[in-house]
Amino acid sequence: MASQQASAWLGLTGEKVKEQMTGEAGDIDYDEIRRKLHSALLRAQNSLQVIVGTPATVIPKIKTILKVLRTGIFIILSIQGQVGNDDRRTSMRLFAQEVIPALRQYAHDIALYDPFQRTPGSVKLNSGSQRLPVVDRSALAELKLN
Repeated sequence: MASQQASAWLGLTGEKVKEQMTGEAGDIDYDEIRRKLHSALLRAQNSLQVIVGTPATVIPKIKTILKVLRTGIFIILSIQGQVGNDDRRTSMRLFAQEVIPALRQYAHDIALYDPFQRTPGSVKLNSGSQRLPVVDRSALAELKLN
């Protein structure tokens, strides 16, 4: 994807955008656009770029990301789009009450510290010792992503 232009992964090239802006595109097939967007969303979910679901389904996916990347900071974007305030609050409450505590415990279990718990460079290495691996690729095989 990195070699494609930003919107090409949706099947939307710069030429198509220009055609639509100038009115030269003709009829727009919205069903085809929806199909491509839905397909792209499913690919993003399968590759853990987009994570949706209940706490029971979200927690293992985020744990996998933490295990592989060993990130000290993990940013979450909440519900996007047209969602009622009650649903948005429920999502935030479930994330705060169920997901975050499980992730904190998991981070503790795998000795994953955030930069506020440990100053970078504060762990001294003894002569002849090696650093711990930065990533754990074993989870990629489990997900069939390697």
